[in-house]
Amino acid sequence: MVLTGETDLITDGQVIYENHFSAEMLTMNVGSGDMLSSIIAAFLGTTTNTWDACIVATVLVSAAGVLANRYSVGLGSWQVQFFDQLSIMDTKALLEFFDESEEDYLD
Repeated sequence: MVLTGETDLITDGQVIYENHFSAEMLTMNVGSGDMLSSIIAAFLGTTTNTWDACIVATVLVSAAGVLANRYSVGLGSWQVQFFDQLSIMDTKALLEFFDESEEDYLD
């Protein structure tokens, strides 16, 4: 189960993963949750590991939102940047984002 908010919660019913990466604009962008659901479904179609698929998809969307914040001035430009970040995000970029942001979010 994935529950999104200021801190996203992903659980398999026994263990809970907390995703602290958050972009406020995701709450203002209609369809963000639907997009996350679609990305989770796509990831689930590529693996039998539902836990990893849900975590990676959720962090990916959050990372794209956070990075979009860096390059936008309002909701309109944020939406463009969000789609751009999603389209160029690869494993390397996601890991770099996580490494550079981890200390900021875990302190």
